[in-house]
Amino acid sequence: MLAFEVYKQLVFTVEKDVWDYQWYVFPFQFCSVPMYVAFITAFLKPGKVKNAMYNFLGTFGLFVGSRR
Repeated sequence: MLAFEVYKQLVFTVEKDVWDYQWYVFPFQFCSVPMYVAFITAFLKPGKVKNAMYNFLGTFGLFVGSRR
């Protein structure tokens, strides 16, 4: 997943040898954040960091998932 994310960032950032961030792809990158956070959370020990990740996922789902 990390390799594909780096590849995606390079493809969307480099165009004709010019480093320029393409803001039109931001929603697609923003929507992939929970997937990476959930993956990392699966390997964390119970504690403050894991709870913070769960809180982030819950808040993200509440505000972004309820948008229709």
